[in-house]
Amino acid sequence: MRRGRTELLPGRPAETWGFNGPHLGPTIRAARGDEVRMTVTNRLAETSTVHWHGMRLPASRRRARRGWRCGSGRSRTRRRRTCTTATSCGTRTRG
Repeated sequence: MRRGRTELLPGRPAETWGFNGPHLGPTIRAARGDEVRMTVTNRLAETSTVHWHGMRLPASRRRARRGWRCGSGRSRTRRRRTCTTATSCGTRTRG
């Protein structure tokens, strides 16, 4: 994570925070059952909390924390396994 400046509106740059760049971050794609390993290095002056939107976890992990705190100047690594079937994600299939 790092600070940046991004022109979100024409002629109006704003301070932004991003992953691997001044704002936003890469799209992480994974297939069902894949293990995803993420390392975040916080280059901001303050502790930050990272929450992963859109990552479908098995029903057994839903109550687990999907994000974590990362102190200034520190790195954290997490591994998560994605759902193996639509049923394990709690998704109904039409049949």
